[in-house]
Amino acid sequence: MFKKRTLFLPLEVSLLSSLCGAVPIEMAEHLKNQLSTIKKIQRINDDREVDLYYQPPINSPDAATNRIMPYVGESKFATIKFMIPEKTSEILADFWLVNGYLFSINFNISPKEYAKRDVINVREILLHRGHEHLYGQYVEITKSIIDFLEESENLNINDWVMFEENDIATIRLASEEYYVFAKHNSDSRFLLVKYGDRKIYHVEHEDLKPKLLKDNL
Repeated sequence: MFKKRTLFLPLEVSLLSSLCGAVPIEMAEHLKNQLSTIKKIQRINDDREVDLYYQPPINSPDAATNRIMPYVGESKFATIKFMIPEKTSEILADFWLVNGYLFSINFNISPKEYAKRDVINVREILLHRGHEHLYGQYVEITKSIIDFLEESENLNINDWVMFEENDIATIRLASEEYYVFAKHNSDSRFLLVKYGDRKIYHVEHEDLKPKLLKDNL
């Protein structure tokens, strides 16, 4: 994952390795591919914020294939709670995405004192906003579903952003699989089609409990 002469400090390498080990394999591969294209790292605020810059830039078409999540804009992806051996204070590291790319790592305290420590005790890894269930694997889905949504009188289509037909993501919740074919402008709500029964559901990140909207397509 990391080149012999990596731009990352040993502490950062340990955290990123722990993160890669906590997410699904395919997501970890995208993250590793992202990290291999970093051209610059900027540390600010006494190293409490670590910003990552890529080549090609994360908003370029060439970068699209390595996005961890199919989201536009900024979102918190994960938090790692860890301790330095022989120390008593717990440290938090928040990982933020921009356009599906890992863009920054934010610490609750300055990690400068421990930057060269490559052994850490990870206490907990939290994946935020349901990202442990959401993953941007794309499947084809019939155009009639999008046509149906556009014709529905019970849904205000102007409030939703439609996925392209071949860019429909999947979501797995409680052993059930759904197709995500529309998302709300706030990126906090999705319209889903349940695999196998072709019904429309609505889900919010906060509870991740799909609510039936339409019986048939």
